[in-house]
Amino acid sequence: MAPREEWNYKHFVKEAKNRLTTNGYQKVNRAGLGNKVYVLNSKVLTSEELYAYYKKVSELVESNEVGGAIGELIDFTVYERLSPPERERYVLVLGKIYRDMKTEIFNSRVEEVRG
Repeated sequence: MAPREEWNYKHFVKEAKNRLTTNGYQKVNRAGLGNKVYVLNSKVLTSEELYAYYKKVSELVESNEVGGAIGELIDFTVYERLSPPERERYVLVLGKIYRDMKTEIFNSRVEEVRG
């Protein structure tokens, strides 16, 4: 195994162990996002990052703020460094994250009312 591949493998295993010990998987699974993978700005989002987005989307849904919701999710320090095509992909992925999480939030509310 090349040194770079070995580092990636060790890093991956270390992150997985950390998520298991800090219940990171449970947070994401509770949010209904355990089997989804999102790539944002050429980086796979971790369970902690997904959960942070989930909390933001949940707050937006609670406040009934619809206009500019994706703008609330944008990290402008990252966004400013991107080229126009990368910016477009970045916003589209954030839109998908927002849509999926909003749907999951509404579905969980319906289950609570029925349950």
